[in-house]
Amino acid sequence: MHGSFGITEGGAVMNKSTGITVLVLLSALLISCSRVRRPVPGETENSGKGSDTAMTFTVTDGKYGAKGDGSADCTDAFLAASADAAESGGAVCIPAGTYRVGGKVKFPGNITLKFGRGAVIETAKGGAVTLDCRIEAAAMQIFGGEGTFSGNSRSTGYPEWFGGAADGTDSSAAMQKAVDIFPEVRLTAGSGAYRLGGIRITKPTAINGVGVLRVGITAKKDMNLFEIASGSVSFSNLSVTGSGSREYAVFFLDTAAGDISGVKITNIHGTQNGYLVRDAGLGRHKVTDFEMASCTVNLNRNTTVYVKDFADGIRFTDVVADNVPNASDVNYPGWYMENVTGMFMDNVDAAGGLAKGSGGDGFVFVNCRNVRIERAMQDYVNGIGLKLVGCTKMDFGNFVCSLYEKQGIYMENVTDSTFEMIKANGIYPAVKVAETRGEVFEAVTLKNCRGLTFSSLTAQYNQSDGLVIDGCTDITINSYVFWGNNGDAYIEKGSSDRNVLNGAVSCSNYKRDARFIQTGKNSSLRGLVINFVYRDPVTGAAEIS
Repeated sequence: MHGSFGITEGGAVMNKSTGITVLVLLSALLISCSRVRRPVPGETENSGKGSDTAMTFTVTDGKYGAKGDGSADCTDAFLAASADAAESGGAVCIPAGTYRVGGKVKFPGNITLKFGRGAVIETAKGGAVTLDCRIEAAAMQIFGGEGTFSGNSRSTGYPEWFGGAADGTDSSAAMQKAVDIFPEVRLTAGSGAYRLGGIRITKPTAINGVGVLRVGITAKKDMNLFEIASGSVSFSNLSVTGSGSREYAVFFLDTAAGDISGVKITNIHGTQNGYLVRDAGLGRHKVTDFEMASCTVNLNRNTTVYVKDFADGIRFTDVVADNVPNASDVNYPGWYMENVTGMFMDNVDAAGGLAKGSGGDGFVFVNCRNVRIERAMQDYVNGIGLKLVGCTKMDFGNFVCSLYEKQGIYMENVTDSTFEMIKANGIYPAVKVAETRGEVFEAVTLKNCRGLTFSSLTAQYNQSDGLVIDGCTDITINSYVFWGNNGDAYIEKGSSDRNVLNGAVSCSNYKRDARFIQTGKNSSLRGLVINFVYRDPVTGAAEIS
């Protein structure tokens, strides 16, 4: 032995061989223990993040006495546990069981509700639970009953918490409760899809599908899927299958209720819906700061994007409206924008509808202003590829119209706009199409327009004439190519004047002597090459072939 211990007269423990007292160590230990707060009944563990005083209180412990038997009223137990938790910003723990609430319980914002697996708060008729707190629970039902749930929680929520499920059953009521209470609602992939409809969003909310693949939603018949009446709303990673209803939208922006700003829609796929996006279109309020990106729809029963109340900070990128496989008549445009200002578009497409129907235009802009398009394509439609009416300050680049049954481009009353790298590619061979139809259409028509500039305009495989300018002034076309068509290359008519065609090539057309017809006394044709023969510039009335 290295030493022996004994007790001194003062009660100190002393190592007899070394004479070193350990009284100081014992005293320090006693002081340390005296500083530890004794847990009250119901207190089970320290769960505070970075706090020595944040505690967890279990509602079934003695002080609270909640019984998860589905019949005992646990109102007082929850009130007491939440009051104790609120003192330290702690947590209320709810073990497995069904806890009935017949009164009114408010869980404050500085506490956390922790649900064990199989734990459910069930409100009796007349009971009310306010959820301002944070919630920790698996994606399974934790709330139910005939009473109400409300609140303004900071947690991410799930429709499963209110009995929803991705199994094809109607989860609209559960989803609505989740949207009303939580700032973010997550949808998780299940054995099927969530069946939803008429979900109204009145506060900032994010609705996100969780998983590698988009989460499925089946839209209920004859109602909008999401009705947006608030700003700062976002959706992502969803695949929506509609019921075939034509008059309803996946995303309806309720501008009748007020201005809406800060809506973002990303990574959405839709099929067999009516509209993908639509607003109220009443002209009372506006949608601003709107973004849609990485979205594709097919087999739609109506226009993909149909908006009238959009203004400022509007962005569409990587959005495709694809109705090529649509077996029903397509008598609606892929995109329709009216009274829109301040919009940017890039990599947007409209396709489909050539086989059936007659009113399926690609892109339609009416009374729009300050619109910039970086790249767009219309393909395989039964109407007009690109139609602009009453627009100004339009700036389009790299816009391709192809395989249209009527006309590539039609502009009326368009002013002060620029178009660069624009193509009107019809159906090959154009002569056969013209012979089999009762009517034919020009590739590009400008009617009553002013102050337009085209740089690199191409018309090929069209049924009739290439570029027709009717009643237009101050139009400049730089670099025009006309080949494989079945009519005249260029026609200026009506009151048109002060227009300039600067550099054009016409060759390999079915009508070999395709003409350039100029009527304005101050208009000019420059740098024409017709069937590989250069022609001298001419100002004023002329016909050149």
